[in-house]
Amino acid sequence: GDQADVPLPEQRFGQADAVDAGSSAEAAIGGDSVTVNISGGVVTAAYTGSNGAGIGGGANSITISGGFVTATGGSHSNSVGGIDGNFSTTTQGNAVIVTDKITGQVDESSLSGIIIVGWEGQLYGQNVTPTDDFTIPRNKELTILEGSTLTIKDGITAINEGTIYKYGAIDGTITNGNDGTILEKSSITVSVSGSSSGDSIPEALYGDSFYVNAVVGKADKNRAAYE
Repeated sequence: GDQADVPLPEQRFGQADAVDAGSSAEAAIGGDSVTVNISGGVVTAAYTGSNGAGIGGGANSITISGGFVTATGGSHSNSVGGIDGNFSTTTQGNAVIVTDKITGQVDESSLSGIIIVGWEGQLYGQNVTPTDDFTIPRNKELTILEGSTLTIKDGITAINEGTIYKYGAIDGTITNGNDGTILEKSSITVSVSGSSSGDSIPEALYGDSFYVNAVVGKADKNRAAYE
């Protein structure tokens, strides 16, 4: 057949790898007017034809609220994305999603989880707790915004092979592998003086000379400062 033999309507996918069997299939997982629900497990959906979705293919609804999900669309430059359809995570989602692009309707205000599209990703929501082992792939970036927390529970293996920009918090252990880097906020202290000896000056007039001393400190001695 043209479509992978994977149960579709309202299916909770566990450990699974689905690859489409023909160039005319709409998606590796999904299809027109289908409801796809992924709430946990490790899922890899790759469309190997020229124009099709990894997950969706015009699906009525695609909800990914948990698991580690990798979805890749067709090879044609105008192909639909790895995720194609009406996409949501639920407002309490904890999935880690890596895809080449998302085509269809997306309500960004209700997103929750880690979503990497192309090479760039973000943690959505105030607190995300992945349900399964996951890897941030090489050459991918993840930004954790200020006020957001990525929580890694005991028993979950989290590996970073890309770059994580940590403005927010990480509660738990992430292991860097294959040149993975976590970049932390730095502190900067600046002082202005009237001479090299450090005498302070109350004001400066046009043409005056003064000295600026700046000290940049890393937030973590084992991680690079990027600010």
